[in-house]
Amino acid sequence: MVNAMLDARQEGDSYRRVELITGERRRRPWTSEEKARIAAESFEEGANISEVARRNGVARGLLTSWRRQVAAAAGKATVTSPRSWPDQCR
Repeated sequence: MVNAMLDARQEGDSYRRVELITGERRRRPWTSEEKARIAAESFEEGANISEVARRNGVARGLLTSWRRQVAAAAGKATVTSPRSWPDQCR
């Protein structure tokens, strides 16, 4: 293997690395209840969105997207408290 890499380098040929990823799907199917719980936690006073996302294994951008969806469902530009969410978002 090492000799083949050295030969390719000496001949001026380029070699490519191919990586095959196998296994389970990477995307996690979040339930509505999980989304609501994590989003509610992020709306708590003094909560840091990045910390909430990290603690729950969610990308910060995904949590931000969930927060926007909650705001849109509530019909407001911003939502400050889970108490102001419509019932379908709780």
